[in-house]
Amino acid sequence: MEDIKIFKINKNFQVRCWTTYQKDGFCHYAEWNGIKTRIKYLNRTWEEFTYQAVLKSLAKKLKREGYAEGKKLERFLERKRSSLISQDLKTLRMLGKMAEIFLETGQEKVAEGIVRGIAKASGIEPPKKIEKKRLKGAIKILKDA
Repeated sequence: MEDIKIFKINKNFQVRCWTTYQKDGFCHYAEWNGIKTRIKYLNRTWEEFTYQAVLKSLAKKLKREGYAEGKKLERFLERKRSSLISQDLKTLRMLGKMAEIFLETGQEKVAEGIVRGIAKASGIEPPKKIEKKRLKGAIKILKDA
């Protein structure tokens, strides 16, 4: 079974990507104008979006072979990454506002849970108890993200 996705870089340039599945993992492919790249994975990827790594590989290959589309694809990937970061920051700001509301309405444990969850998701082990002053500081940082 193949999953196919078309990335429209601009009105004259699109890249076709697909996935194939095998016993020992799966492969992501990217193709433009007969030029292909492939990356094999054993169990999962750590990409910010599906096909990011194989698209980056294709961009490098196109640039090496002298195609202007390589640079266009790189710019597309940079814009997509910036957009994802912007979405993540918007989510953090929203969570910060929610935590602030919970704190202001006397639900300190809920506010602390939000901050604790974000810290853990970021790879930071928060202290057992977060003092109210530190909690307010963490919420301010989230809201200003």
